[in-house]
Amino acid sequence: MRILFITQTMDVTGSELVLANILNNLDPQKIEAGVFISQRPGLLANKLPSHIQTFSLQEIGQRTFSRLFKLILLFIHQFKIGRILRTMLGIRYFENTYEKNLLRHIFRKYRYDLIYFNSIVFPDMMHFAYREKMPYILHTHELAHVLANIPTLYEDALIKGPVMILATSRAAAQVINEMGRQGDIEVWNPGIDFQKLKSITSHPFFQNTASPPRSEFHWFGSGYSDLNKNVLLFLFVAKQLVNSGLKVRFTWIGLSNNQLYDRWIVRYRDSLGLQKYVQFLEKQENNDSYYKILATADAVMIPSFRESFSLVAVEAIFLGKPVLAFANGGSAEYLSKRNGLTAKNYDYADFIAQAKKMMLNHKYYLRAKMQGSVKKFDIRTRMPIWESLICKNL
Repeated sequence: MRILFITQTMDVTGSELVLANILNNLDPQKIEAGVFISQRPGLLANKLPSHIQTFSLQEIGQRTFSRLFKLILLFIHQFKIGRILRTMLGIRYFENTYEKNLLRHIFRKYRYDLIYFNSIVFPDMMHFAYREKMPYILHTHELAHVLANIPTLYEDALIKGPVMILATSRAAAQVINEMGRQGDIEVWNPGIDFQKLKSITSHPFFQNTASPPRSEFHWFGSGYSDLNKNVLLFLFVAKQLVNSGLKVRFTWIGLSNNQLYDRWIVRYRDSLGLQKYVQFLEKQENNDSYYKILATADAVMIPSFRESFSLVAVEAIFLGKPVLAFANGGSAEYLSKRNGLTAKNYDYADFIAQAKKMMLNHKYYLRAKMQGSVKKFDIRTRMPIWESLICKNL
């Protein structure tokens, strides 16, 4: 089977990490894969196996002929020549974007059997595939709030069009069910490269910081350019715990400093008098620098009200860091009494109460048991299931 995977980027973020783990563990004897990257390649693109063919729109667009071709198409769109050509010639080619025409060209030239959209955030491209009768799978990581940015025009392409929908959690599958999809929905929890994480635990920086108690309890949080990640609540909890007289400090990774919201968050922290207690760091790549920071934490806080599946949380649990999260849908996939606590969703008071409870009982969270609680998410365990789901539904 030949599958063309579609992604906006191969940056080190949630759905892209999931895709990279799939691609890096594919059996090339069963599936020949290509990757179409519609925006920037990103760090993970350079780490894919050599047998996976990569088509980067950004890199292709830098070639002279491609740039010229793109300008011609833009000119055609600007002056609505496509409609005239379609009427005269009966073809749609000139009313499609450069990106869509390139996708169709690659799909046909390399004889792919299937397109695999890595996220629901490609409605226009899925609509194109639906219209062109190119078979495709949708792998959805998103919950209902993402639909606010998707016009109703694309409903059929997203819900009826895919030959199969792969949902990253039961919460994500429920959204698709509620939108009217009745069959061919499968839940597949993402796979994580635990072999890489095992090597992290052997680093001196991890060994030296992984055994509390220390003088103060260190909470860790993470989120990039997404209000749903709820850094504002992270600050609220920090304020409450500091005011309670507890010895605590907090680190949040993910502010980009190129958005006014991020700058406001920093100033709001200062207005609350939390400069000494809350540290904001920019986005870190998924490498030693990130894990070195995580290693200093005692526990991880996931303050989002909506979560499909948190890779950050599962990695933290494997590394022996208990997780506090709301009953936000996705946390039910991985949280248990062995590895963390759940607060009633939207209940600030309960979230703070559970934070205090975790601090009080932190010594009872044992790394070996925590690792055992999430071992089912190992990518080497998840890939045979992924392959069987793909084959079963096609």
